Amino acid sequence: MSPLFLASELGSAVWVDVYDDWSLAPEMRRSVRLLARAGYERLRRTRRSLVITTNSLYMQHMLRPARAHLVPNGVDPRLGSYARGSDETRRLIMMGNFFPGRTDHELLTQLALSPAAEEVVIFGCSEEVSTRLQPLISGRPVRLLGKRPLTEIARIVGSKTVLAVPHVVSDYTVSQDLMKVYQALALGTRVLLPYELFPAGLGPDQALALGPGVKVDDVLDGAFARGGLNPAEVDAFIANNSWGRRAQQVRELLDES
Repeated sequence: MSPLFLASELGSAVWVDVYDDWSLAPEMRRSVRLLARAGYERLRRTRRSLVITTNSLYMQHMLRPARAHLVPNGVDPRLGSYARGSDETRRLIMMGNFFPGRTDHELLTQLALSPAAEEVVIFGCSEEVSTRLQPLISGRPVRLLGKRPLTEIARIVGSKTVLAVPHVVSDYTVSQDLMKVYQALALGTRVLLPYELFPAGLGPDQALALGPGVKVDDVLDGAFARGGLNPAEVDAFIANNSWGRRAQQVRELLDES
């Protein structure tokens, strides 16, 4: 899966899966980015008959002329049975790793201070995010927390909870298929993110877009008004996007090769 092993493993592999464009990853050392770039180039030139999968359209197109199949990320079905909250607080949550080159601090600040939300909770808050927000949130219903397991996050997911993804839009972030989006939907909460970062398989009934000409407060209002996914929608999403389903897709590709 790591592009750093393409040079050593490509000769014997029957299935190669690549995710995120490591050659552009701002959190990686320059030497890692260069090795990744060389690995992708080797994969593009390979004449071996092997199955190549990617989890985003960007990665699928980036590997041309090699033929790559789109197999998006999946979700653990157990998330659907996690105990969740039952309140109707208009709660906005953000979670994950926040770092330069991926986090859009201006968008994150707009989201955190939006009057549309009755409460904002940021999980995995980095020192940089905390330093930027602390002077602004006095008296505001904003909680800055460290990383928490999904079981704990699920307990505050009520009927009007929304997950926001404050990422910059770049080739690197477009190359990603955001795992937190799948996790949030499996927990029953809708997602708010820049429209360029929409996972390929999601529709407007599951995620709402931020983009040019759109006011953050208005989109948040709309997301809270719609509320979370109902149990039938959660079950359908998990059934169509479970890791078991993804494994089945890969198995079918291997059988066809």
